[in-house]
Amino acid sequence: MARLTDLFIEAGARMMLVDTDAENERAVHFFERSGFGHPVEHVFMSKNLTTLPKYQKHREKEENEGRSRPARSSSLHVGPRQTGTNVKNSRE
Repeated sequence: MARLTDLFIEAGARMMLVDTDAENERAVHFFERSGFGHPVEHVFMSKNLTTLPKYQKHREKEENEGRSRPARSSSLHVGPRQTGTNVKNSRE
């Protein structure tokens, strides 16, 4: 975790956020031992843009122009996906 923290600092991040299920005691304790604190309950909501006609039209246009979809992510996922654990690089 120390090396990951260093990488975030070198990238200019102001903070690191982690997310896991509150019932995942192993992950919660790991994050606490790693210096994370101030737990906050939250609600995640999502909207699937791929079902919208505007999205589909945009994708068709990109495909016709020979462009591939760029990989854009501000999150660095750490650990197995099934734990719901991830680390986010936040510059806000």
